[in-house]
Amino acid sequence: MANITEVIGDRSTGRTALAHSMLATATLGGEVAAWIDLDDSFDPASAARAGADLGKLLWVQCAHRLETAVKAADMVLHSGGFGLIVLDLCDVSSIALQRVPLSYWYRIRRAVEHTPSILLILARQSVAKSCATHQIGLTQSMLEWRGLPPFQTIVRLESEAVSRKPFDPATRKLDVFAEA
Repeated sequence: MANITEVIGDRSTGRTALAHSMLATATLGGEVAAWIDLDDSFDPASAARAGADLGKLLWVQCAHRLETAVKAADMVLHSGGFGLIVLDLCDVSSIALQRVPLSYWYRIRRAVEHTPSILLILARQSVAKSCATHQIGLTQSMLEWRGLPPFQTIVRLESEAVSRKPFDPATRKLDVFAEA
């Protein structure tokens, strides 16, 4: 069974915090993971604070090139041995995401379908469409900041998660607390 999971939502909805939690669970469970970083925005210190073992992480920086990120995810999946592959497309415009041919996602689905690997796609909207096995939509219900712009940090974030695929009408509340 292919396992492509999309976590979609706007900025400050908890997409990255959820991915860091999954990364921590995977690496502490002995898995090797990869983070495909389109915008070179991955923060290893934040992942480590979430509990991720950075010694079991391959970090691929793609210098804002969408095609490079998608091809890197495909190469990592085809290489094998990774329990979790995160494809971070959070800041890509919807126009650019629509240019990725659906055939790319079918190729990626074929690469992951007979493996125990999970491809976790972080984005503002669905990108893998029918190729995704699971889709989780996040919405922000509460956000608390500390400090003054431009030096603000999030103190507390509450998000609501809804399973869109397979459909589950239940809404779950996620609390993310930032450490001082």
